[in-house]
Amino acid sequence: MRINRVATALSAVVLGLVTVTACGGGGGGKGNSGDKKAKDVNGDKGPVQVTNADKDSLTLTNEAVAALQGEDFKLTGDMVQDASRADFDVCVHAGRELQGTMTIRDTKAEITVVGGKLYLRGDEAFWRKTGAWTKLTQAQIDKRAASFAGKQLMKTVDDNDPLESIGSIFGDPKQNTFDKGTTSEVDGKRVVALQAADSDQNTRTIYVLAEGKPYPVKVTHDGPNPVRLTLTPSKQSCTPVAPPADQTINLDDLVA
Repeated sequence: MRINRVATALSAVVLGLVTVTACGGGGGGKGNSGDKKAKDVNGDKGPVQVTNADKDSLTLTNEAVAALQGEDFKLTGDMVQDASRADFDVCVHAGRELQGTMTIRDTKAEITVVGGKLYLRGDEAFWRKTGAWTKLTQAQIDKRAASFAGKQLMKTVDDNDPLESIGSIFGDPKQNTFDKGTTSEVDGKRVVALQAADSDQNTRTIYVLAEGKPYPVKVTHDGPNPVRLTLTPSKQSCTPVAPPADQTINLDDLVA
């Protein structure tokens, strides 16, 4: 059944966050022939220390995906969806589940993704402000805000659909192929840039560590809906938990 307009508008923001957080699915780099190839030996001097900057783009992309899937991490940053900015602070577990907070229009809500379900809990002020960008009347917004306040709004996410599920920091692997860029520094760490342009020529740049495991530490996405993310390995285990069923409102069943 058709989801109500408030849910649709909010889902665009929430699913936008979810789509850029964890990584599901394999890399998709081109393996550019122009990338510098690593050597196994260095004459009589013994093995060369291979850095991530020496790897071709396909290998580096796939290793970065695997690194992100294997660890819990903290994600902070902001994104813009339909001219509305969302700031967030979440922990991500096993590349597919997350828990934390998101702030839209100076109001904060709790967000959880676990077991193929997305949950969002905000107070009445949150729902009034997010309802303001819908086509609902003020009376309808007020009614929805009162009924949603303090409840966990739930929506199913499809883990097999890279455009709807938690998806991937690397985007849709069927569309995005990455070229290896230059080496630079992010927060004092040497990083290698992986870059891909979408069909509208918006550029997604992922900065991965230049030495050791190529863990992504920063993501930017230029275009009409820009994204700025910072990733750090989590010092504590992140275990998202689904709220009790009697506290949820199922948006999948809600009609306009």
